Amino acid sequence: MLLTVDQAASELGGVSPALVRKQVRLGRLPAVRVGRCVRIDPLDLARYVEASKAVASCSTSNRGRQSGGRNSGTPANATVCRRVAELRSRRQQRLAGSASKSKHATALVVVED
Repeated sequence: MLLTVDQAASELGGVSPALVRKQVRLGRLPAVRVGRCVRIDPLDLARYVEASKAVASCSTSNRGRQSGGRNSGTPANATVCRRVAELRSRRQQRLAGSASKSKHATALVVVED
């Protein structure tokens, strides 16, 4: 069952629906448009949360600092950061490819006599 924007916002801990809409608009949170309504798959919402955790752990503000006795720049963290960067790159390539393959593109045909 697909979630409404309000339901997704409450699942994310009560954030505002406007934040959810913004994440959808920016392409960070996949969504389905049904007419004028936006619906979010719960699996996509879970993936978004997991990706957000990975991005938060990759933030430059924590690199090289000690956090609870652990260095945040561990090799495992670096692997996660590389994976997140790889996924972002793929998404950008996919979006760039779909922009060039617009459904509304027109072709000009020149016929010489």
